[in-house]
Amino acid sequence: MITFQDKVALNDNPDIPNINKIKDSDINALKAGVNANETNITNLNTYSTSETNTGQTWIDGKPIYRRVLEVTTASSDITSWTVFTAISTNVENIIDIYGYALYGVIKTPIPRYENDSYFLIFLAEGNDLKYRCKGFPSLPCKIVVEYTKTTD
Repeated sequence: MITFQDKVALNDNPDIPNINKIKDSDINALKAGVNANETNITNLNTYSTSETNTGQTWIDGKPIYRRVLEVTTASSDITSWTVFTAISTNVENIIDIYGYALYGVIKTPIPRYENDSYFLIFLAEGNDLKYRCKGFPSLPCKIVVEYTKTTD
């Protein structure tokens, strides 16, 4: 955010070439433009367990929302899809799903697929976040989901 007081016109000084002068109206317009987008700039880097409008837009012009979800995988293998939680209401497009599982002291990226014996995959269907896992029991995970909504 730019916080200076509005600038006033410079005194005409014939010793300073015009190319090196900036108009007060130009610098005040720059300040207004930057400050008008402060929320969008801040939210672009905000990660929260609450739904946050990122300030970005999808190709259809709709706002992109972000939410961080926390889950611990089941204590035994799950080979079918299990609903973890509702991402939000009125989810339209899933833009991205990423995150990590804490495996001991190692943060392993998701999705994690090694072979038929080891996998951990998250996906979204409608408003729900689902996962499947095998060989990764009781792992805490942080999943970032970015999406648009039908209500925008």
